[in-house]
Amino acid sequence: MEMETMVAWSGLAFLLVIDWRLACLAVLTILAWRFYYWAWVTPKRLEKLLREQGFDGNPYKVLVGDLQENSQLLKEAHSKPIGVDDNTLPRVYPIVHKSIQKYGKKNFVWLGRIPRVTILDPEHVKEVLTYYNTFQKHFAAQNPLCKLLITGLGALEGDRYHKHKKIISPALHLEKLKGMVSAFDAVYSDLIAKLKKMTESTGSVELDVFPLFETVTSDAFSHTAYGSSYTEGKNIFALLKEMRDLTTVIQLRPNVPYSQYVQHVTFFSR
Repeated sequence: MEMETMVAWSGLAFLLVIDWRLACLAVLTILAWRFYYWAWVTPKRLEKLLREQGFDGNPYKVLVGDLQENSQLLKEAHSKPIGVDDNTLPRVYPIVHKSIQKYGKKNFVWLGRIPRVTILDPEHVKEVLTYYNTFQKHFAAQNPLCKLLITGLGALEGDRYHKHKKIISPALHLEKLKGMVSAFDAVYSDLIAKLKKMTESTGSVELDVFPLFETVTSDAFSHTAYGSSYTEGKNIFALLKEMRDLTTVIQLRPNVPYSQYVQHVTFFSR
């Protein structure tokens, strides 16, 4: 009797082990299929639909898309200065500039597994702006962290966008802007005085104007919006600059599921 009981329990344990292994295999198979569908099937289906509608672009590369090429083009563009009369698009968004040159006005580029369509036809642009409930800013689709970093009016959609736009519109009326002229005049008069002082001894001086105008713009904004100087608000502008840099970094990374938690640790440690 004891022997039969032991054999029965052994058989049950064996079946449990087999069932556990089969369950793990089934779960892994489902996860692998979902990842394959997410990383390959869905992007290729979107690519096919875009090409059927007359758009053209680079073939989809698994997960990375055109991000690697865009990073390389950005490094090349920022390795040399830009002229005053030069086109800014090759420097700001070189992958789009290259795509327009290569594929024409109806083109798309891959931000990881997400295709981004370039629309240059005025009628199509008008349609997109008219049907704003259909064409929305899907920051979460590009990268979940973008939803955290990109806030304010630019991130709102639909009724919320129009509600907040209506709230801030009075601040941008002509009469309100006229009241800011004196603040702008004071800030830029101070800039001219500083430039004259820098050229007193030599008659001319070479300087990097980007940080100079960045400071002046921030100063003018502080005076008109808050009545404070740039020095008092420099910490706020430093944080805004860091947020801008972080947003640029995550936009150039492929959106891998749950990778935002690793990126959270990286960003919060800075």
